[in-house]
Amino acid sequence: MCRFLVYLGQPVLLNTVITLPGNSLIHQSKQAKEMINTAEVNGDGFGIGWYTPEISEEPAVFKSIRPAWNDLNLDYLLPKIRSHCFLAHIRAAMHGGVEFANSHPFHYGRYLFIHNGMIGGFQTIKRHMRHRLSDAMYGWVQGQTDTEHMAALYLERLADRDKPASMDEMAGTLRQVIAEIRELQVEFGVPDDALTVLNFVICDGEKVLISRYASDLARASTLYYAFGERYTCEGELCQLPQGERVGAVIVASEKLDSDDMHWQEVPKNHLVLLEKGRAPRLAEI
Repeated sequence: MCRFLVYLGQPVLLNTVITLPGNSLIHQSKQAKEMINTAEVNGDGFGIGWYTPEISEEPAVFKSIRPAWNDLNLDYLLPKIRSHCFLAHIRAAMHGGVEFANSHPFHYGRYLFIHNGMIGGFQTIKRHMRHRLSDAMYGWVQGQTDTEHMAALYLERLADRDKPASMDEMAGTLRQVIAEIRELQVEFGVPDDALTVLNFVICDGEKVLISRYASDLARASTLYYAFGERYTCEGELCQLPQGERVGAVIVASEKLDSDDMHWQEVPKNHLVLLEKGRAPRLAEI
């Protein structure tokens, strides 16, 4: 499966989070440490999305079908981009070929979506998921991934996808979509042992919602978070010193360095709710 990270806080250079830490996403693209299957390589493309609100409320996106370790664009771009909110994703293709349209992040308006995991029996319920979409959202889907179809269903269920949603609405809608997927799996006979893993990220530039969900808890994909007054990277170590306020939060599929002191595991079948200037909140799915 894939790997990702999310940052929200004081503006930092993207390379300090994405490429410099000892267990950076670039390293994980070649040798991930905590994959739930035997594959360690995430070489089927990568993508980055970031926000610069002084220019636009909509994000910038850069993605490629090349392996992250083999694209010099990252060395040129990331040390020159500063943002308060960004996410990055490296892909191990499961549903959908290695194509640009299948690379994460997926973008709609102010929203970005990335995902680590899979929808069990997706090929069985894919057509039925599409039947639940309006013409507008049906036309928005360009690729074949379960991620993009889930994002489309999420946008379909929002009260108004073209206006900012509250964190409560975002969380409630994601819970609804997860339940809806499960209902489709039952209705159309997807076997109980078909694993569903939804480490799913929804970001609007000011808020980030992340799920850690697995139909089989013993096979849940890893997810961690860390936060502090600010973020710096010294050598290969992430520094998130504690203080009176929260100025930086990272959520990642794997710990980005070897310092276990500041990394906490997200409980299984929980949501992580991130809002600027606040400590991460956890809620059951």
